[in-house]
Amino acid sequence: MRTKLPVFTEAEGPLEAEDWIRMIEKKLDLIRARDEDKVHFASSQLDDPASDWWEANQASREDEAGEPDWVEFTAVFHENFVPAAIMKMKRDEFRTLRKDNLSVQGYLKKFTQLARYAPLDIPDEEEKIDKFLRGLNDTLCGPLIIHDHASCQSMANKALKSE
Repeated sequence: MRTKLPVFTEAEGPLEAEDWIRMIEKKLDLIRARDEDKVHFASSQLDDPASDWWEANQASREDEAGEPDWVEFTAVFHENFVPAAIMKMKRDEFRTLRKDNLSVQGYLKKFTQLARYAPLDIPDEEEKIDKFLRGLNDTLCGPLIIHDHASCQSMANKALKSE
């Protein structure tokens, strides 16, 4: 089985870095990479300036620390390319997200992107539906709020039809 691992150079925003880690993890699972090989595979997919960062990170490690494992790799990757301040900013953006002038499709896309930064805000489908509804304007929210919805996606589909 052949699969191409994605290359990471730098991120314009934290979503790109997070997406790269997610894609690498999917590919590593697909090829059934052993835990001890994951860091080698992933770090080989870093290109300048990300590879410069990784080399500097490795050079600054204590000799006794040994090779980093996957958990450590993802932690230092996130620390560098997905800073906590940006994560908080995106989480706050999710918490204040409203449809306003966006189309329902645009709102759904933004909602889905930003939801990744606030998993504790929407721990289950019911909370996700509630949060999505609270961001809609009254014209769309009114008819939707009186019904039960099996999923946020099915409710969003109804909002799309109502728009």
